[in-house]
Amino acid sequence: MSESVVGEEKLLVDEVKLVPLSSIVWRSPIRDFTDEDIKNMAASLRIHGQIHPIICKPPDENGIYEGVCGRLRYEGAKRACIPEILVRVHKFESESEVKAWQLAENLHRKELTAIQRAEACKQLYEKLKEEVGGVKDKHIVGTIAMMEENLTGEKPSEKTVWQYIQIANELPEEVKAKTLNVQSFGVGHAIQLIRLKDKPDKQFELVEEFMDSVARRKPLSFRQFKKKIDQILKPKPERLTIPDFLKKVNPIFYEFSIWEVPEKRPEGGMVDYKGNCSPYVCAGCLYNYARKGDVVLDPMAGSGTFLDVAKEMKTSEGKPAFKQIICSDLNPIRSDIIRSDAEKIDLPNDSVDFIFVHFPYWNSVDYIKEVRRHGVTDPDEDNELSRMSLDKFESKSKRILWKLHQVLKTGRNLCLMIGPKRNNGEFLDLPWLFTKWACRDEDGPRFVLDDKIVVMTYNPKKISFKAEGKRHLAIGQGRKNNNLNINYDEVLVLKK
Repeated sequence: MSESVVGEEKLLVDEVKLVPLSSIVWRSPIRDFTDEDIKNMAASLRIHGQIHPIICKPPDENGIYEGVCGRLRYEGAKRACIPEILVRVHKFESESEVKAWQLAENLHRKELTAIQRAEACKQLYEKLKEEVGGVKDKHIVGTIAMMEENLTGEKPSEKTVWQYIQIANELPEEVKAKTLNVQSFGVGHAIQLIRLKDKPDKQFELVEEFMDSVARRKPLSFRQFKKKIDQILKPKPERLTIPDFLKKVNPIFYEFSIWEVPEKRPEGGMVDYKGNCSPYVCAGCLYNYARKGDVVLDPMAGSGTFLDVAKEMKTSEGKPAFKQIICSDLNPIRSDIIRSDAEKIDLPNDSVDFIFVHFPYWNSVDYIKEVRRHGVTDPDEDNELSRMSLDKFESKSKRILWKLHQVLKTGRNLCLMIGPKRNNGEFLDLPWLFTKWACRDEDGPRFVLDDKIVVMTYNPKKISFKAEGKRHLAIGQGRKNNNLNINYDEVLVLKK
């Protein structure tokens, strides 16, 4: 078939006119129309008239037209006793072109199921490809869409045509046979089922489940069907067991984005270590974002809170949760923590499943003094973040983020704990800055902010709560230096 078959120039010469029914003959046998179909068409023609003409070949020497497309409209007009019918006269180049037009018309039948339409689309596609061998697939798909528009007035998108061809080509024959006559099995269902092409047994199981739902007159919706396939392809990771010391806290605590934790706890790390992270935070991040068998990393381990908590985490079988727990620090105070600058940590790219890092809040704590206090005699002072100017702190923090981005596996999470602070009375929003550096800066890595957790820290020495009816009154130290006391941190959940 040449391009002129569906080209604008060819269509412009087609003649549309009223022709007596008696002057039209059909060479092909009547298709699988029921008497009810013809009756409904007759009623529609009486009420609404004829919207689209039927397609005929030019008349022969006796003035007889051969019908090509629109047989149901013709039979409906006969049933309604309408003497004339609107005809579009088209000069076909070959019988192959006639067949292609008939297939295109068949695609538009409203009673076709998704699988029937897919098979019809595949037939037309193969017919056109055979006719115009060597032409790109995209051109053939565009031709099919144009042919449907010329015949019916409605043009499907090329994406829709591709989907039908994909369904016909990629679904197993037994699956297509099972759903061939099922109206509720739509294009969306079929496309989703193709996602399981490497699991043919699962495909058929899901089709059986769908057919059971049809028998119960409650067919699975597209959303329900997709959810089941998502669960097969991406099963929810097994949740780890919360350490015993955390069982004092309701696990629902970790299902929300605001966590209230004590400032100091003895269950992980050293309580007297300044800047010690709460073990509740480490455990919550591992519980929500780490998985069984992961390699987990804390590149700023401090007094080892994360290390202690990660060792306590177990699988449902009671076995250690993680394949490897890697903890390092610029100036470690424990022998089970590796000495390493977080910017230069010696790990291969894409080798770590989960990272937790509790960043220094710039100069809030002098960690050189802190590690000396805990016995480190030769600390690395040059690379210590807490002693840098803000500009240098920013530059090094970005390099550390780049390194953590490199070692983290795609699709996995880095939980970065950082809080706001005041600098000479000015509020410094460090969580906002780190989000910007990690996700939006041109010279920064390209993390995505997946979640944000607000950690409310209370210190019993500074604040207590007194119940008064249904209210709780805060008693203790409030404002400081004419500013509100900052008692929260943020965990930025960044995804690679």
